[in-house]
Amino acid sequence: MNGRDKAEVLAQTSAEVMAKLAAARAAAAAAASNGSSSSTSTSGSEVASGTGSVASATSSEDWVEDWRRSDAKVNKYPDMREFTAVGAGGDDFKAAMVKCVEDVVGGPAPVTTRASSGGNYLSVRVGPVRVESPEQVLAVFLAMRKDPRLKFHL
Repeated sequence: MNGRDKAEVLAQTSAEVMAKLAAARAAAAAAASNGSSSSTSTSGSEVASGTGSVASATSSEDWVEDWRRSDAKVNKYPDMREFTAVGAGGDDFKAAMVKCVEDVVGGPAPVTTRASSGGNYLSVRVGPVRVESPEQVLAVFLAMRKDPRLKFHL
């Protein structure tokens, strides 16, 4: 699949995810107006803030299913892949993100970092590394998401 095909698939998937986000927002608004809450929905401020991933608006199972569907459309395994994590912290954040990748795919892996213009965040790029399956990619993402300093990952 070439770059243009991947872009089209990702755009379609993004539209599906945005529709789920809109539905989650509508459900949260309806719950708020009815005075009830649901343990599976997020507050309007969490959804509206944009600080979390789209997964914050839906259950983690939905996020995993969305990711698997997108991945199946655009990637073939085994493959070489880079992992990028952006979060607050310095060398300790970098070490934690590198460990997430190396624990799953082995190591050592090439690492580059870049601080944000304000110095509040650090982008950590690990790879390229060889991944054998989508389960390995997902395992890296899930390990990264356990770190509370993480803002987003690619």
